Amino acid sequence: MRLLCLWLLAAAPAAPAKADPAPTVQNPSEALRQAKNSFDYGSYEQAAKLAEQLIDTHALERPQDQIEAFRLLGLSRYFEHQPAPARDAFLNLLSLDPDYQLDPFYVPPQAIAFFEGVRTDNQALLQPIRQRRREAQQALQLEEEARKKLLTQARAPPEEAKVKLVNVRVERHSPAIALLPFGAGQFQNGNAKLAWGLLVPEAVLGATSVFGYAWYLLHRLPDGNFDAQDYNTAIAMRAVQISTGAGFLALWGFGAGEALWHFNSTVTVREEDAPTPAAPPAAPAPKLKASIGPIPGGGMGSLAITF
Repeated sequence: MRLLCLWLLAAAPAAPAKADPAPTVQNPSEALRQAKNSFDYGSYEQAAKLAEQLIDTHALERPQDQIEAFRLLGLSRYFEHQPAPARDAFLNLLSLDPDYQLDPFYVPPQAIAFFEGVRTDNQALLQPIRQRRREAQQALQLEEEARKKLLTQARAPPEEAKVKLVNVRVERHSPAIALLPFGAGQFQNGNAKLAWGLLVPEAVLGATSVFGYAWYLLHRLPDGNFDAQDYNTAIAMRAVQISTGAGFLALWGFGAGEALWHFNSTVTVREEDAPTPAAPPAAPAPKLKASIGPIPGGGMGSLAITF
């Protein structure tokens, strides 16, 4: 019986050994630096092992460091003539940054051509990632601009209060004013330039015509004739009165017709008030304080005003 038990124990299959957990990287930045140094010195196998350890343990948090680890792994496997692992590493790199470019100053053309071939073969799959990255970058840029605007405006000294008032006034015009002389119709229609162009010559012509007519009346004798010495002047003044009067009537008719042609019975006018400065803080109201206290032999009072 004792021998049988020993045989059964010997024949029993050994229990599988418990797998050891993946080792953790104590200093990921230092390990990445060592991988880069190994790669620079041509120790591609050592660089690949260090990069794989960093990738498998997810020790790298920054996307830039992850991209660098995949770059070292992909180039190391390529230089070790292992195209399949190199392709996988480059695919992982491009999944993080579809627009990543290898530096031609440090990487030979054959390796760059291999890397670009991986990108070309997966262009359709990389395009959605590229689009999402651009949208994320634009969102971050807009967020940064909004943050700067907030800080700038919040720290700026308070400006004067800007109150913008808009008054709307409706004017009702009268056609009778358009028939008046001296550019009245043009002033009503808002054509000040033409109104002044009519007012000045009409005033000169009208005044000259009135002066000529007044001289004519003042120098005419009761029988309607003129002295011999005033006869020629009277004829000239009569001509001046008639010609200037005709010119006045012509300008008046032109102005009235032009004003009626452009006449508008209702006009809306918008008036904007200038920004009003903020009112200064009100001065504190003066305070009156009175106090009474006893003193030996009597009392003492005080009156104080603070402002």
